[in-house]
Amino acid sequence: MKRLLAKRAAAWLLLIVLALAAFLRFWQIDRFPLGLFGDEAVNGLDALDVLAGRGAIFFPANFGREGAHIWLVAASLRLFGVTPFAVRLPSLLAGILTVAAAAWLGHEIVAARRRSAPGDRPLDAWLPLLVAAYTATSYWHLHFSRFGIRGIFTPLWAALAFAAFWRGVNRGRTRWFVLSGLCLGAGVHFYTASRFVPFALVIFLALQAGLSWLSRAAAVRPAPLLRTFFGPLLWAALAAALVVAPLGYYFLTHPGSFASRAATVSAFNAGVGGVSPLARMAQAAVANIAQFFIPGQGDPAAFYNLPGRAVFDPLTALLALLGLLLCLRRWRQPVYLFLALWPPLLLLPTFLAVDRFPTLPRALGVMPGIFIWAALGLEAVLEFGFLNRRKTRSLLIILAALLALTVHGGLAVRDYFFVWGPSDAAFEAFDGHETSSAAWLAFHPQPAPVYLSADLYRHPVIMFLLEQTPLTDFFSHRNPGLHWFDGRSALVLPPAGVSATYVFSGQAQAPPAVLDAWLPQRQVIYDVLAPGGQPATTVLQATPVETAGGLAAPIAFRNGLTLTGFSMSAPPGPGAAVQITLTWQIESAAPVPGISNYNVRVALLVGDRPWAGVEVPLPYRPAEWAPGERLSTWHPLTLPPDAPAGAYELAVALVDDAGQIVPLSDGAAEARLGPLLIP
Repeated sequence: MKRLLAKRAAAWLLLIVLALAAFLRFWQIDRFPLGLFGDEAVNGLDALDVLAGRGAIFFPANFGREGAHIWLVAASLRLFGVTPFAVRLPSLLAGILTVAAAAWLGHEIVAARRRSAPGDRPLDAWLPLLVAAYTATSYWHLHFSRFGIRGIFTPLWAALAFAAFWRGVNRGRTRWFVLSGLCLGAGVHFYTASRFVPFALVIFLALQAGLSWLSRAAAVRPAPLLRTFFGPLLWAALAAALVVAPLGYYFLTHPGSFASRAATVSAFNAGVGGVSPLARMAQAAVANIAQFFIPGQGDPAAFYNLPGRAVFDPLTALLALLGLLLCLRRWRQPVYLFLALWPPLLLLPTFLAVDRFPTLPRALGVMPGIFIWAALGLEAVLEFGFLNRRKTRSLLIILAALLALTVHGGLAVRDYFFVWGPSDAAFEAFDGHETSSAAWLAFHPQPAPVYLSADLYRHPVIMFLLEQTPLTDFFSHRNPGLHWFDGRSALVLPPAGVSATYVFSGQAQAPPAVLDAWLPQRQVIYDVLAPGGQPATTVLQATPVETAGGLAAPIAFRNGLTLTGFSMSAPPGPGAAVQITLTWQIESAAPVPGISNYNVRVALLVGDRPWAGVEVPLPYRPAEWAPGERLSTWHPLTLPPDAPAGAYELAVALVDDAGQIVPLSDGAAEARLGPLLIP
């Protein structure tokens, strides 16, 4: 039968698909994603350790991560500097290479089905192109290709391993099986879920051999690949084992690292889910299958998806289901049995990890297999149109099928670049506030002191982009000109008469009333908003006013802090909220060994009975202190409805992070202040 596409034309079309894949992955990469995700920043911090000569095969921070991706990020940082683009470049390239690998795999699938069912098919040359095109224009694959985390390497190594395997089957050459084993082993060095990929191939070979044995009485039965290629498969297993061996040795000598991440999210972890493991796994299975086909049931996390977006649009979902049905119908052909098993087997990590579902990152191993289903479905529609003798109907069917591919890609472009990309949810998920703050400080160096308010102490995004501190030095690093605090519950004031720069990042904004009280002459020198209109980064310059402390005799604690004043908001009466404001002076910045922070314990007492109290971490850690600085902290309390009216004492104590009370200079356990009158 005459082919619809010549080989040379197919090669040119593949180049066009690859160019499209590259364009979609690099286009506006400086804009979207907006910011740098915390996990990307931690990868960058580990990569800085590699550049500092402290590379490893496995990085234990952040529940542990395989090291190969970190080394690639380190190489990118060396070439392009400490930027979000450098962190994402390995993922961008992996995404493009996966499209090429998908095309190769599609080519081998065509050859394998010819081997099982000889005879030319008119659309054989189209299938690799369709697989590549679906992968290139998939929202899911596009999203993760532009995201600097290691999971995107799973579909790359899986596609390469499976393509090499089928090349070995098709040509009977041992070297291709060896290459398959090398790729299977390499994938394990990138992502935890990649450990399932070799087992998927083993299960397929075992099942195909079993089915071949069961159908031994049939007139036509496929030869068991396990028996036919037993020797080459042993070479593949040996190659995979050799590649995995260094990582295996690490796990052997560090046994807690092997399952540290998996154990925290497993269905068999009693602290996850609250129901029986099997029930939780069933819930996860239903949700993770539904996310592929049912609109609105996709991964809800803005880190990984346009929240709720299904992997497939409805038309592509129908084509994928058609492709799956074709695989099941033709299961006696080994390649179709393999394609039917691949996605379900590599969905298993999403069934076992049940801390949240549905989840796209743990399902990455199903790509590009899931797109082969869609390509097979589309191919079937095209074949039906080609074989139909009624030309008008044939043309309409072909155009409709091609339109399906355009819809698939067009919706992906719309949803990524015009819906998710500029959204406030994406900005928030990718720490756009902290990225903005770090960028401003990097390009506008300020004289000391600079006070940086962030909702997370030493936020990894800022530590990476601004401080460029390797993870090993994360907590020991000191920048004497930069001081971290949390402006939601404190305001740090420089020594008397000293002007300071304040950078408020994202949600960690100080209340306007506090700024008015302490920084009435402040000047706003930079102010940028998030897409939703909330403050992203606000930069102020000011010299704080001098105010009386409020205590005739300041109360010194034996950790370098002196309580110099206190006040209470207008007393609201029992059953309502009251805010206590404390003013502190930092006398000494000498850190206490083993103590990273203190809790401030505040209580309203009548006699020795506490009627309201709160204990919260000090929003300005000792590592940031400088002698002469002042600190204002505020502590909301709620009096119970049955609290008596009258005079209360305010008790203030400091508790170190070992749980020990910090005594006052006179040895007392707490300061007693007051009286405070509650009407």
